Amino acid sequence: TELFSPDTAAVKEWDVLVACRLVDRLKNLGVLGPLGRSFRVAVAGSGPDEARLRKRFPHVAWLGRIPHEELPRLFRASRVFMHTGRREILPRVITEALSCGVPVVAFAGPITPEAVPPGCGLLLPKRGYIGPIGDLLANEAARRTMGAAARAHAVARLSPAAVEGPVEEM
Repeated sequence: TELFSPDTAAVKEWDVLVACRLVDRLKNLGVLGPLGRSFRVAVAGSGPDEARLRKRFPHVAWLGRIPHEELPRLFRASRVFMHTGRREILPRVITEALSCGVPVVAFAGPITPEAVPPGCGLLLPKRGYIGPIGDLLANEAARRTMGAAARAHAVARLSPAAVEGPVEEM
């Protein structure tokens, strides 16, 4: 929560940030097509499917592999973070986005309300996800409220101080 923290002065370069290992069978990266046609989308990451995805979705900003310590800058430069994963339950990248005060959008099912608590983002259906994302992007007040809730959740539940007591007790 120290490195991954909000910066209200950050310029929002992208509507949607996706950050992951570029392995389509694990990450459902086909959603980048509709996302990229509707919004300003940036993808941070590399992987075996990177070259094919770059060709398939030229309207997406491909940032490549980003060192971990530079990820907070990317979160802060985005209006929302989208997790596209198919199988993960509580990916670290969601925790990092929440900690930066960025609303998280993800597909309901693999991602549960424990990972994206109500008020901190949106859990979306597998179809018809563009509309809710567009509504959230159009509503700055809702994004700010969600971002503040995301940061508060991260500090209260995910920070080292929040888990220190239970870990010591264990």
